This record gives sequence, C-alpha cells and structure tokens, in this order.
Amino acid sequence: MELLSFTKAHGSGNDFILVDDRQLQFPIGEDSWISRLCDRRFGIGADGLILLQHSTEADYRMRYFNADGKEARLCGNGVRCFVAFAHELGDARPFLSVETASGIIACRRDNERISIGLPSPELIKGPFSLALSSGVRDIFHVQAGVPHAILFSENLEKEDVFSVGKEIRYHPALGPLGANVNFIAWHGKNEVRVRTYERGVEEETWACGTGALAVAKVISLLKLLERVVIIPRSQECMEINTTTWELTGPAQLVYKGIIRLADAMVLPGI
Repeated sequence: MELLSFTKAHGSGNDFILVDDRQLQFPIGEDSWISRLCDRRFGIGADGLILLQHSTEADYRMRYFNADGKEARLCGNGVRCFVAFAHELGDARPFLSVETASGIIACRRDNERISIGLPSPELIKGPFSLALSSGVRDIFHVQAGVPHAILFSENLEKEDVFSVGKEIRYHPALGPLGANVNFIAWHGKNEVRVRTYERGVEEETWACGTGALAVAKVISLLKLLERVVIIPRSQECMEINTTTWELTGPAQLVYKGIIRLADAMVLPGI
C-alpha cells in the first residue's frame, strides 16, 4: 500500500479523514503516522481519522482514531460523516447500521441531514465542585459513549476554553482517562450554545457529537426538555431527541485526495 486514497468530510465543522478499508490494508497501530495525517501543517489535517470496514454484525464497521492517533470508542459527528461516505461509495440505502466500539448505531440519511441513534447517556456525577487554578467551577460528569465534563459559562465568548478545558480534561476527579470538556450557555427556549475542548485532539474543536449528547442529557434533567438544539462553535446546529437519543445534523463531504505514504510518514525535523 504505497498510496492512500481518502475523503475529507465534516459534521458541523468537526472534520475527519475517511478511508475505505474494506480490504484491511490500513496500517493500524501506527499512532504517530495517524497523528501525522491529521496534522494541519504537515499532513491532511483533521480532528480524527475514520476507517470504513466490513462487519459481521451490521452493514459496516467504523473504527475511529483521534488526532493523537489513539483509537476512541465513539464519535457522533464521525458516524454521520461515515454514513455520507458510505453513500458516496455507492450505498444508496436510507437506513444503515454501523458497528462501533460502543455498540451498533442505527442511522438514517436524508440528503445532507443524517440522524443517528446513539447510546443513552448516563449522568455519572454532578453537579459537583471542582477546584481549578482559575477558581471553583461546578461540573457535571456524563458518559455518552465517551466521557464528558459539562459546565455552565457566564461569558461563553470570552471563556478560556483551551487552558481551563485542558486542566479539567486531565483532572484526577474525572478518572485516569480524563474527559472531553463542554462549556455551555443557555440560549433560550431549547437552544444551548457549546464550546468543546476535545480529548485526543487536545484543543478546541468546532463541534462534538457525543458532547452534544452529553450536554442534552444535562439540559434534559434540568429543563425537562424532549428536544434540545445544540449550537456549536461552527453554528451548524445539531438536534437531540432526549427520549430516543437520536442526534440529527449535517454531514458534508468536502474533497477527495491521494497521499503518498512514504511522504506522510516522514516526521518534521527527521
């Protein structure tokens, strides 16, 4: 495998490299190489990399790797892009099932709007006070396929998402694996604005699907809402049904490309 064909896609601004790996030729285990591909200066650039594979349990199997090269159990925006990618490869069915490390996800495609039935999120703990270098913040800890911390922000636009998010992400109170961190602000009615520091990417991302699910869990408990609209940094909204935990949002394929693996594997300064 000297050349890698890929498709670039994004879901609400959360962007991914997608690879058709039904022949199982992608060199899984090369963390540094995956992170190189996801690097925005030396590689293709993305928040994560997704492999489309055959499955014995569903229509397809999805394997997801964060930008640091580590495999993660689930990525909500990634699943939507995965469905759009399967359609691009010739699967015109409006309903698909996708095997992930967090279980089988039922998916429904309506042009660029894709709905996915995610695992029901679980409130692990909260709210509880967390002592940070910038002061004490109240946190909700939620499991939504992957762990998330959620905290309300009095001024979301001026929030230091990177510094505060990084401190919370590695805080021992959230366990050895840490968590993604979502700063939220109530926008009125059923709308919530969200900014996310994403684990594995280790910086703020423009959207996070499992983060949207985790935020909706907290909002549904506090506001008793059956439908929550998440407004991420990209402003491309996602809707969550808090009864079925179906997430609906856009997924767009941006471009196709080919990269020579020998060049992709050369690290800066080497």
